[in-house]
This record gives sequence, C-alpha cells and structure tokens, in this order.
Amino acid sequence: AGRALAPASTAQAEPLASRPQPLAAWLEGLERHPQLAERHSRLAEAGRQRELPWYALLESSVSLSRDFERRSGTRQSGGDWVASLDVSAPLDLLGYGNARQREGEARYRAAEAALEAERHDLRRSLAQALRSHRLALEALQWQGEQREVARRRTVERRLRDALEGEAGMARRQEAELELHEVSLQQVAAWHGLWLAEAELRLFADDAAAAPLLGTAREHWAQAVEEGADWRQGVYVWDSRALLDRQRRPAELRALREAGMQRLYLGLSAAQVARLDALEGELRALLAEARAAGLEPLLLLGEPDWLRSGQRSELGLLLARLAGLPFAGLHLDLEVEQLGWPVPGQRLQDWLDTLALAVRSSPWPVELSSHHRWFAADPGTPCVPCALPGLGVRQVSLMIYTADTGRSAALAEDIARRWPALRFRLAQSVEPQLPASESLAGRSRGELQEQVRRWQTRLQGTALGGVDWQAWPHYPR
Repeated sequence: AGRALAPASTAQAEPLASRPQPLAAWLEGLERHPQLAERHSRLAEAGRQRELPWYALLESSVSLSRDFERRSGTRQSGGDWVASLDVSAPLDLLGYGNARQREGEARYRAAEAALEAERHDLRRSLAQALRSHRLALEALQWQGEQREVARRRTVERRLRDALEGEAGMARRQEAELELHEVSLQQVAAWHGLWLAEAELRLFADDAAAAPLLGTAREHWAQAVEEGADWRQGVYVWDSRALLDRQRRPAELRALREAGMQRLYLGLSAAQVARLDALEGELRALLAEARAAGLEPLLLLGEPDWLRSGQRSELGLLLARLAGLPFAGLHLDLEVEQLGWPVPGQRLQDWLDTLALAVRSSPWPVELSSHHRWFAADPGTPCVPCALPGLGVRQVSLMIYTADTGRSAALAEDIARRWPALRFRLAQSVEPQLPASESLAGRSRGELQEQVRRWQTRLQGTALGGVDWQAWPHYPR
C-alpha cells in the first residue's frame, strides 16, 4: 500500500464473522444495492415516458431570417425579416399516438423485466455467497481440528524420543513436517473465509453489513512454533510498576528471567477512570512486553458483571479499551464469589456475560474458572458444552492444591472430557492461602522443575501451560 509502518507495529488479525444472518434478513436490504438502484431509476424513467399527452406527438419549430439586397443603379441596399412557425403532426394522429403508447408500454415492461431479472440474479448470487461462507467456515474449523491432531502427534513423537532415541527421529521429523503443512493449510482456509466475508459485504452497505454479519466472530488461532505451545503465564493484578516507565524495564526483565511468556495485565477502577492519560503508557507497555517476548492479555474480573443489571458495564468498558493492541481478553469471573451454593440461573448469567464479552471484545476471549464446572457432572446449564458455541475456547483451570499429582490428574481428566476446549493449569503461590492449596514457600527452581514435570505429563492432552496466581508472590 506504500505506507510506512512504525518499528513497534504489530500485525493484528481481524476477527471474521462466523454466524451471519440467514438469507431472509439480507433480502430486506437488497433493494438498496447499486445495481438494483440503477434498474429502479430506469424503470421510473420508462414510467414517465409511458403515458405522454396528445400534444407530445406534435413537432414544432420557429425560424427567423433576414434578407439583404442591393440593386444596380442605386447606392442603397434593402432587406427584410422573415419569421415562420412550422407545426407538424402525423396524418393519422390517433394511430400514431396509439403506436407511441404501445412503444412506451413495451419499454416499461422491458425495464420492469430487467429489474426483476437483476433482483433474481442478485438473490441467487447472495444465496451462493452465504453457502460459500458456510463452507469456508467449515473448512477453517476442520483445518483447526486437523492442526490440533497434528500438534498432539508432534508432542507425542517428541515425548517418545527419550525412549526410542535415534530410531524415532525420522518419525518425529515426519510429524513436525505434517504439522507445518497443516498450519499452512489453516492459513489458506483463513484466507478463504476472509474472501467469503468480503464477497458477502458486497451485498450491503457498511452500516447494514455489521448487523447482517452477526455478532459471533472467528478469531485467528495463531500457529505457534515448536516449544512455544507450552507457555507459562502470570497474573499481574497491580500493573502500576509496569506502567511506570522508570520501573518497567526491570519488571519486564524479571518476568522473562522467571520464565514467563504470558502476561495477564490487570487495570484498576482508578486506572480505567484516567484511561486517556494512561493510554500512551499502556501502548508503550504493550509494545515493550511484546519486544521482550511476552504475550500481553487484558485481565478483568468483577463478579457483579454476572448480574443482568450490571452486565452492560463490561461492554462499555471493553468499548473504551477496544483501541489498545492486547493479544486477548482474560476474564476471571468466579461465580462462587456471589454466594454458595451456585444456582443454575447464575451459571446462565455467567454464560450470558461471556456472550456479551465475545460480542464486545475485539480480541479473543478466554476464561479462568474453578475446575468443578468442568468435572464429570458440570451442572445445568452445562458450561463447557456452551463455551465453544460462544467463541470461548481456552480456559485456565483453577486447581489450587499443593498435591501436584492430583492437580495434574484433574487437569488431564478434564482435558480428555472436553476435547473442543483447550486448557491451562492455574496454580497459586499466595501465602495467605492454606498450605494445602498453595505452593507458596517453594523456590523458583522447585517451581520450574515442577513445571517441567507437568509439561511432560500434560502437554499431550491439550494443556497449553501453567498460570501463576500471582506475580507479587512469585519467588524472584
């Protein structure tokens, strides 16, 4: 495009529509299509020409001329003016008028037929575009599933290398090659969906296209490199040090030295209230975090958003933050905080709040949750059953226990039970929790050794890493 990009610019994948409105909804606005508008104007012109008054058949003209004359024998010249009015009419005025009327009627009928044919062609093209979009979406989802299968196969081959030695190297390389090929096919499928949406947008103007494309969005699942599909994350609820340009370099360095790759960045109510003043520092933080190899996600958690009367506040907040280049939105919405036991209606409120977040968020939405809602009996309504349909595909399971074998077993069982979701394991190092629920007091070396054991056991079962609660208590 010939436009210069700033060095800190980051490519952002635009979410694509995954649930456009049915054909009937698109037909309501089809009459405003430019091709139909042109046909309507031609029909209106033919209608004006269809019924002409009788005097329209008369043709008249006015001419004005002057003659100059000079005769011999005199030095004077003479001349005169001649004005004439000519009126002509066909000999058979009535018959000619009828013929003109029939011609006008024929032109009108032809314009009417052309309008109907244009409308029919557009409807057929629109139906085909909707079918193409559905097929492109199915192709993308299928390629995503194929890539997950290839990723698991690669992880499995990598884990077997320790047992098979050089004999398994060829099979591991074959699995890695297959993963790269499937990843490229996933890119092509994403491009196909983008083209299908672009074709749909041709049938509606910009103002009408957004509601017709629906609120559900398909977010780009970034292909990750080998070894990067298991990542450590950490919750940073208090982001003041990171937003301070003097303390930021040391904080980012400490995060990287601790082995963190995902940064869940919280914003307090006071920070949101002065967002205009903080926007520059936020953008600088996000750019520097990416440069340091960290994936910055917006961390929000307010249980009152589960209430129907206060749910809209989340949408308004996301609208204010939408221009910031976060990699994702991580919601820590714990339904238990509003009281125990949790009724079924509160679980439905939870799902409704997540649906609003997906509609309002320009970034992929993921979730932190207690593991009980993903166990053998998830309750009614079934939260893990509904999440993929809402567009939430990653969940950090809060399994706070010092028994690391039990946390691994629970996470492993949940990951196998809900294959449509991808999980992470959330663990606590908070000293205020009981010793049975927290890993507080262990050194950083001990925690990292435990992470390696979790990775060896869980990476092949769709778990993508560990999240630590929270950064102030993590051993430096």
